[in-house]
Amino acid sequence: PFLTANTITETGLPLLAPTGLKSFGKGKARVTIGFIGLTLTGTTALVAPAGIAGLTFADEAETANRLIPRLKAQGADAIVVLIHQGVFTTVGPNDKSCGGMTGDLMPVLDKLDPAVDVVVSGHTHVAYICDYAKLNPAKPFLVTSAGKNGMFLSDIRLTIDPVAGRVLAK
Repeated sequence: PFLTANTITETGLPLLAPTGLKSFGKGKARVTIGFIGLTLTGTTALVAPAGIAGLTFADEAETANRLIPRLKAQGADAIVVLIHQGVFTTVGPNDKSCGGMTGDLMPVLDKLDPAVDVVVSGHTHVAYICDYAKLNPAKPFLVTSAGKNGMFLSDIRLTIDPVAGRVLAK
């Protein structure tokens, strides 16, 4: 129910489970999605020190990239990164052009492994869906946020080839 790969305790281990797997379908049609949960590295500037005593926040992209091979080895056909960091855009929430996209999530996106299929983000409370390959062809993933206060619902649809174990459409 909770994932946080980069929130590290004094023992050097993640505070909560870093990843999760969810399977859909049966038999040869079964597909598995791997999830990686990330807390923004800037948490120390946003939360009272007493609330995060003993915790550190590792680099988001480095943490995700390290976990992708493990999820793939566990059978993940698709990878979804759940991250609190977000961006701003100058286009409407259903415009996939990524127009005017800026913000602290941008450097994280540019460092992520292209094996990522979807990045579900937040923090800025701006609703968007972006085909990030339009900004960086080497990073063909979707980036989305549903805004704030239940304003929108992101309907993410992946078409996955269960035999090849890869995403065909997003």
